[in-house]
Amino acid sequence: MAVDAGIARRLREARVSRGYESAAEAADAMDLTYGTYACHENGNRGLTARQMSRYAAFFRVNLAWLAEGRPPMQGKAIDTPDILEDRKSTRLNSSHITI
Repeated sequence: MAVDAGIARRLREARVSRGYESAAEAADAMDLTYGTYACHENGNRGLTARQMSRYAAFFRVNLAWLAEGRPPMQGKAIDTPDILEDRKSTRLNSSHITI
């Protein structure tokens, strides 16, 4: 499955908007390995629904914005239980989002 470059770009934008100057700094704050986070931010590895939700919550951005680029970037998160409950989808890209 192709990794959605838009998600990776928005993940980086979310990190910078929260004041984290580097991927390493953000990974450390989330208690993740640098390699895991960097692969997500660089678009080298897809994201699970759980990872996407965790990043949206940590960076305080809307899940719909992170997944699809739907505005607004920040604000009240849109409730998307269908994304989080879909255990059959091991990776998440914008085609998996139904909001």
